[in-house]
Amino acid sequence: MQRLVFYPIFLIGYLQHKLLGKTNKYAYLSFRRLYGLTQGKLNTSFSQKISRQVGKYPLPSTTSGVLGEFSRDKIHDIVHQIRENGYFVFKEKLPMSVCESLLSFAKSNPARTVPSKKGYEYITYDPEHVEAPMYKFREQDLLKSQDVREIITDMNFFTIAQEYLDCKPIQDVVVMWWSAPYSSEASSEAAQLYHFDMDHLRFLKFFVYLTPVGEHNGPHCYIRGSHRHKPEALYADKRFSDTLVQQHYAEDDIKVIEGDVGTVMAVDTSGIHKGKVVSQGDRLLFQMEYTNSLFGQKKDFLPDDKHLFSEEQLQIMQDKSYTFQRYL
Repeated sequence: MQRLVFYPIFLIGYLQHKLLGKTNKYAYLSFRRLYGLTQGKLNTSFSQKISRQVGKYPLPSTTSGVLGEFSRDKIHDIVHQIRENGYFVFKEKLPMSVCESLLSFAKSNPARTVPSKKGYEYITYDPEHVEAPMYKFREQDLLKSQDVREIITDMNFFTIAQEYLDCKPIQDVVVMWWSAPYSSEASSEAAQLYHFDMDHLRFLKFFVYLTPVGEHNGPHCYIRGSHRHKPEALYADKRFSDTLVQQHYAEDDIKVIEGDVGTVMAVDTSGIHKGKVVSQGDRLLFQMEYTNSLFGQKKDFLPDDKHLFSEEQLQIMQDKSYTFQRYL
């Protein structure tokens, strides 16, 4: 019965998005409800249609980027593991020079406190005077970083996203944030309780640890295989307690991902996940997302900052204009 209520709202909103490029709020909320009501079948059905309509870019036998050169076989192996487990941790690390550059950026640029506190909306993170559990940087500020622009146009990440999403991917958003030792209580706003993301019909995120992350620094926790199927109780569009998750999954499926500076992960966050509460030190995390459709969570088209990109990067973006439509 609920499907009969939500499906027409979603469908009308989806068609409006195709015509106007904007997502209606009620259509998006209906889409999120339908994900649970159909146990993901709606997403799968529409994603298959997108794959047929959009197709893929032809790809070379090898690609290169900040993590080095990847063969087609290596790409296929990475994608297979993401499809099977929901995540993949690269053995290659982001170069230390890039990590240090982004760390320097994060220490000197203002970020939005999450949850927002009056008078502290955008401040520079000070580990000696923590005002919130999360400090999130503006995307437009991040684009001023040469290293961020290099990651955005990285052909290894692009190729993995295309193969996983099974269509030309759309580079959706780049974000970076500090997680800080603010409270022993998990913050819902700072994503420290188990949940699944439903930004778009299908998507893949790349995360990078820019500080060392051990058990006390807020490691990423992921429930292996939960991107493919969840128990009915865990399709609800809300946060979940550790106890509830542990009731439905074996201990071996609850993965806590620690890592050194430069650790890179590819993650389908439609699976159940969280960031652990930071009890010591802090965590700086970079994230880039690819999706098969911009229908969903609102993302602004960016101002004309093309002058920031190198000629080589601009050529990549123009050759793959569908992927980089938010920038062009």
